[in-house]
Amino acid sequence: MPAGTLGSTFRTQVLPVGSAAYQNGATIPLDIPRGLLIKRLRCRLSGTITVATANGTAVLSEAPLGLISRLEVTADGRKPFVSAQGRDLFRYTHFMRGKLPELVPPSSPNIGTYAFSGYFDVDFGASRFVYPVDSFLDTRLYDNLQLKVTWGAGSTIIVPAGTTVLTVNVGTILDVQAEYTAVGTQFVKFNRITIAEDVPVVAASSALRQPVPRNGLLAHTLVRSTIDDVLADTIINNLTVRSQNTVYHWDHLTWATLQSANVLEYQLDGGGAAARIVGYGFVDFPEDFMLSSALDTTELNTLDYIFDASLPAGTTRMIHLAHVFYEPVPR
Repeated sequence: MPAGTLGSTFRTQVLPVGSAAYQNGATIPLDIPRGLLIKRLRCRLSGTITVATANGTAVLSEAPLGLISRLEVTADGRKPFVSAQGRDLFRYTHFMRGKLPELVPPSSPNIGTYAFSGYFDVDFGASRFVYPVDSFLDTRLYDNLQLKVTWGAGSTIIVPAGTTVLTVNVGTILDVQAEYTAVGTQFVKFNRITIAEDVPVVAASSALRQPVPRNGLLAHTLVRSTIDDVLADTIINNLTVRSQNTVYHWDHLTWATLQSANVLEYQLDGGGAAARIVGYGFVDFPEDFMLSSALDTTELNTLDYIFDASLPAGTTRMIHLAHVFYEPVPR
């Protein structure tokens, strides 16, 4: 048998990018090593929080992920590949893998010190498509790649009450590893772009409109609805996706039915009879796992998400959208 047919002497490589230490309100940069194709970044948040003086009110949904108020990946200081919240990236990982990643919230909002942790991937490959290599990130095309973590306050984990003092302790970090491959540079055709935006809900409306950026091939949008940062299914009644003001890609689809379909189509653990993923819906455009069937926004004059939205009790009601686009790689 000829040498080299049984395997490879070098193909994949996993390297530490570094650990971003917690600093309230600060943005911490980490340089990403270049040279090969990046498939994904592995990110694990861990640390402790201390509740002092008075008990807090509640542990927030998906704590401690709210602590990562923004995670960005940029090239040469100007080209954005990722700009999203930690919660978006966690739930994208859930949808793309089917398996709920590690998520350990503080065990109580009362006075004391509690450990927490959570894990998510930042994907660059075309996840759930026939050829994930279509969009591995070719690091050779850029002089600098950087991940930036913007940290939130302890109140993104636990709701304070009265004189409650929340302290996110020293030792809280986001540890990041990069997974590379040396094979496939000739197949990379697209950059995967993950961009998130927020839609405030300030009144009940049967036609709350949010224009979608024209940023390449739109593959998916992760929709999250919250009331005072708590996941809720009482805001969105149905969802419409419309282009050119007359073409209906999705037409008044009921929120609960969309969620139920998501559980089946993406094999989401935690789902099942009467167990939808609270607060989340996933809008998916491609057919048969082919990137060629994603929605080409560059050919559209308008593309809008239109929500039939209620105004349930609460202070801040929000619909969060995290879009995944694929744009051609400039060569």
